[in-house]
Amino acid sequence: MNSLSKDSAAFEVDIVRVCSMTLSIKQKLIFIILIICSLAVTLAGVTMIAYQYVGFKSQMVENLTIQAQMLGINSQTALAFDDPKDAMVILSSLKADSSIAYASLLSKNGDVFASYRRMGFTSHQESVPVGRIAVFTENWLLVVYDIRLGGDQREGKIFVQSDLNKLDTLLRQSITAVSIIVLVVLAISYLLSYRLQRIVSDPILQLTNTASYVTTNQDYSVSVEVKSHDELGELSKAFNMMMAHIEERDRALALHRNNLEELVEKRTTALEKAYAEIVSKERLAALGQLTATVAHEIRNPLGTVRTSVFAIGDAIRRKRYERTDRMLQLAERNIQRCDNIISELLNYTRKRELRLKVVDVDLWLGEFLDQQEIPKNVLCRRNFNASLLLPFDQEHLRRAIANIVTNGLQALQEKGGDDLVLTVSTKVVDERLEIEVVDNGPGISDKVYHRIFEPLFSTKGFGVGLGLSIVEGIMIDHQGGVTVGSEWGVYTSVMMWLPTNLEKNTETTYHRMQRNVDNRECQI
Repeated sequence: MNSLSKDSAAFEVDIVRVCSMTLSIKQKLIFIILIICSLAVTLAGVTMIAYQYVGFKSQMVENLTIQAQMLGINSQTALAFDDPKDAMVILSSLKADSSIAYASLLSKNGDVFASYRRMGFTSHQESVPVGRIAVFTENWLLVVYDIRLGGDQREGKIFVQSDLNKLDTLLRQSITAVSIIVLVVLAISYLLSYRLQRIVSDPILQLTNTASYVTTNQDYSVSVEVKSHDELGELSKAFNMMMAHIEERDRALALHRNNLEELVEKRTTALEKAYAEIVSKERLAALGQLTATVAHEIRNPLGTVRTSVFAIGDAIRRKRYERTDRMLQLAERNIQRCDNIISELLNYTRKRELRLKVVDVDLWLGEFLDQQEIPKNVLCRRNFNASLLLPFDQEHLRRAIANIVTNGLQALQEKGGDDLVLTVSTKVVDERLEIEVVDNGPGISDKVYHRIFEPLFSTKGFGVGLGLSIVEGIMIDHQGGVTVGSEWGVYTSVMMWLPTNLEKNTETTYHRMQRNVDNRECQI
């Protein structure tokens, strides 16, 4: 049953695949009608052939059984008087039926008493399964009939063997007749379907031709004739409504297009005015924020300078010159602080032009750290694994790393206590140099983390808030970048990277150095 369902589904898929080819709608309709008609007629013909075949087989068994009975009755006397010649004469009457190939009269003991053999026939079978009167083999019909004399006493039996030529002839004739009927029905179906399919195909072809015309000529004023009230009629109505809506839309667009230039000019003027206002407001807001920040940061050291100058004047008037040295140092430190603030602003705003020079990264970074003032309670670890000669702007990169190291040391001093560690490491990963600075300070809170690269943003009580913005700009100038990772209360990691294929005028290159770098811990 499952196999039959699968075969039916496969046949249906094949039909759909054939119909979905490049056949026109007319051809598809005719094809489907012919398939249905041929299947129906073929199924009816096969059913008829099967019915005739089974019926003819039953008729053959009945006729041959009757012949065997007549032979048995006529042979009773020959068996009773043991007269084989008379039995042979009786069996020879089978010559009138050309389909009987062999017949034999068997005695009570099962011996052949008399037999008949059709001319040319050589083989025969004289038994059928127990309990059966007639049986069909591949090429023969076998019938056996018991001969009884007075009551139930069996005196012998008659055996008849007939060929199946008549059955085969009937089967061939039936198949030929059904084939002819199928061909005639297909011819008639084709003629009728060719005429009747227009009921379905003509409205569809009309829609197709109209749609092609609209596509080619962009003319949405056309419509199709509604010829029926079925689904095709509804489709035609929907098509006409769609064309009407498109035509109405085109008229509206044409009317709007006439005023479009004037409208665009007005809107453009309004947008330019609004944009200018927004830019002006943003500039004023940024300038106000910058002015407030710079004023606040410079006012404090200038106040200290003012106080120091007053104290120096007072000491000179009182001739207490030993006090002037301390006040001059205090004034100089605050003047330097003002100078640093102005330098940060200039570094952030001016355009940076790189001056690339090939340098051993690990040696250069080691010399840089040697020059830094690292508090005595901070352990500085160096883990250099780059072993790389690379072109970069030393002054700009020095400024970037100095900002990061200074931030790390300030964070460690803010945390205080023992076991303060600042780790500086280098390595090459995926064709880029990575310089990482890690401190085990207080870390960065989630509230502050997303604003750390924002210009003029700072959580310290001093500074302009441009440090990380300047670092980011320097690394971007080197075609690199900077990433920050942190866990509140545990650590902060700043990783600066730049490509190892950075070149100057396509002439400066780099190469890896095969040497060992002194990876050490230093405490200054």
